[in-house]
Amino acid sequence: MFELNKERCHEIGEKFRSLDLKPDAFQNLFPVPRVRGSSLVEYTQGHALVIFYTSAICHQTKSLVGKINGQHLKGWNYLYKAFKRCAETDPDLLHPNFMEHLSTNMLRYIVSDKQKLNTSKLTQVEERVELLRDAAARLKQYNHSDPRTLYGEGRLNGEKGIYQRMNEYKAFSMDPTFSKKTTVFVMGMVRSLLWLELLDPGNLKPMPDYHKERFALRTGMVEVTDNAILTKLKARQHQERNIDDALRIETGNAFLKMVDSSRRDFFDLELLAWAFARNYCADSTQCEYPKDSKGDWDKYSEPLTRSCPFENVCTRRTTLWEPTVDTLLH
Repeated sequence: MFELNKERCHEIGEKFRSLDLKPDAFQNLFPVPRVRGSSLVEYTQGHALVIFYTSAICHQTKSLVGKINGQHLKGWNYLYKAFKRCAETDPDLLHPNFMEHLSTNMLRYIVSDKQKLNTSKLTQVEERVELLRDAAARLKQYNHSDPRTLYGEGRLNGEKGIYQRMNEYKAFSMDPTFSKKTTVFVMGMVRSLLWLELLDPGNLKPMPDYHKERFALRTGMVEVTDNAILTKLKARQHQERNIDDALRIETGNAFLKMVDSSRRDFFDLELLAWAFARNYCADSTQCEYPKDSKGDWDKYSEPLTRSCPFENVCTRRTTLWEPTVDTLLH
């Protein structure tokens, strides 16, 4: 179905060396909530809970476009800022004592433009509520209601490693190949200085999502070998789950190749690749409609100089799109 082009991965990875990451890039991705006056949730615990809950349901976020506190947001940023706002206005709602009994209407209230049910654009609400209830109940049972304790001894792999510990939670155990949500959570905790550095960062797993799938296909890092699949990708037609699974595997492999050739920190490259794909390689592409800055790119890196940094190595297959699937993984 799909084939990895190792040489192209190497070339794309090298080009990422030229993109600078802003010093406050991760603070913009995981902004600190101003938690105060809460009887149950204290300052850094509140920040950790926002990262934990957002990571648990960070899948299929395309519908999340709107304004929170007057700021236009989409996708991950919208979801995160919704939980952040809750931490600032109603912090006790985020405590596992409450979240283990979360209702669908309360989740819609939390994840909405104006904390009103009719302004919520959240999909798969029942499934997300089930994941959050389970996460809260287990956090309360095993980890003293505090995500900071999931650090353990600071190792990702092995017995009682972070990946194994997170598999106790339904939201974080459904993706055995990549554990994408777990790695998102780990990235947030480490880069927000809520955890110490990892003792075995070489065991970090890639986080292939639909943005990176699209980027891998369009740049030619992953090539489509099945004409029927190719036709559906161009038409943005619904695909079977196994098609998406196969593409995620090759997209993850492509990222690992890029890490080697870019010589960049794992988390830094993940953020740059995700931010570039969602802003410059989406419905509007940099190669077709060049702009210095698009979307929220400026929050993470410096504006581009009109041209695309990958123009000399990219196959420019801009008609390709990521698989359209129903999934709880990404």
